Amino acid sequence: MYNHLKNQYYVAYTTLQTRLDSLKKCNNCKPELLTTCQRKLDSIENKALYYKLQFAKSKGDIYGFYQLLDILRYDKDRRFYSLDSLKKYGSFFQEKFPNHPYVEISKYRFNALSNINIGGMFVPFSAPDSTGKIWHISDFVLKNKLTLIDLWAPWCGPCIRKSKKMIPVYEQYKDSGFSIFAVVGGINDKSSFLQSIRKFNYPWLLTSDVNNENKIWEKYGIPNAGGEEFLVDKNGIIVAINPSPEEIIEKLAQISD
Repeated sequence: MYNHLKNQYYVAYTTLQTRLDSLKKCNNCKPELLTTCQRKLDSIENKALYYKLQFAKSKGDIYGFYQLLDILRYDKDRRFYSLDSLKKYGSFFQEKFPNHPYVEISKYRFNALSNINIGGMFVPFSAPDSTGKIWHISDFVLKNKLTLIDLWAPWCGPCIRKSKKMIPVYEQYKDSGFSIFAVVGGINDKSSFLQSIRKFNYPWLLTSDVNNENKIWEKYGIPNAGGEEFLVDKNGIIVAINPSPEEIIEKLAQISD
């Protein structure tokens, strides 16, 4: 039954998504058509996720717990559910499977939904560089006016483009209270990390999270295996997410004033 409804959702969603993509390419289409199509897509997603949540609870097993984790990952950007509602489901599974690894992951994702927002607190973590030395993000945050936490994967095009845009900013302001703490994730071995260092040759510290060992992506609620950037002030407050170089320069000027 679940797979049947999932397939129905997939067909309806992909049909509307194709329609929306076509409308976006049309120079003369009416804006209201785009709005209507997007609302229908949102409605389908809402219904599908609601059913998925009910299915997870009705199953009440590890697979149901996995489905909840998937919803927590996806709901970070869309916010179809209230956090309190999701936490009730989380408590159900955490109490039923107290020793399962999913419990730790679910706690990280709930914390990310609550706190990894502009105005929220950064999550401390540690990560090794190419020599195996462990670096602590807290040391960077305390020492600098602004620290950019750059979480990226070597196969993620948008991540790489964002990182490259930061090179001039870093070079200009690295001695004026701005730092970058980068973590390479989405990799399965150290050799992939070393290849990334040689290929991109960024001028700032590069650390790694091989095989998601330190659960950094989970802690920051990144909904896919790609990456995001978080700008943090010296008090540990997230002041911007995926900021532009201009935004960073502006915030540095405000702090200097």
